[in-house]
Amino acid sequence: MATTTYPLVRWLDEQLRERGWLEADLARRMDIHPNMVNRWMQGARPAPHNCRRIAEALGVDPVFVMKLAAGVTDDLNDPVKVELKAMIDATDLTSDDRAESLRTLLRSWADKDRRSACR
Repeated sequence: MATTTYPLVRWLDEQLRERGWLEADLARRMDIHPNMVNRWMQGARPAPHNCRRIAEALGVDPVFVMKLAAGVTDDLNDPVKVELKAMIDATDLTSDDRAESLRTLLRSWADKDRRSACR
């Protein structure tokens, strides 16, 4: 369990719990020693290359992980944004495909709203 309120620690702790992973599981997927993950969970900040490796192991956007490591929490203040981002990140789609899928979905909603308003 995380012992600090550092944004990356909270997020990593949540990610591990949701996946049913131990710190050692993340370390194995990153091909690093488990002590490194433990240091991050205690509040040490990972280097940018390790942020990329964390993101790759968890299937999320590396920029998001780097923001968390830097303490930037703008995106984390809205729980709906956090939930939607996690759902999007969990897909196997490329970033471009994710964006296009979301645009298509939002356009269809907007079109449906316009049609409903015209009735």
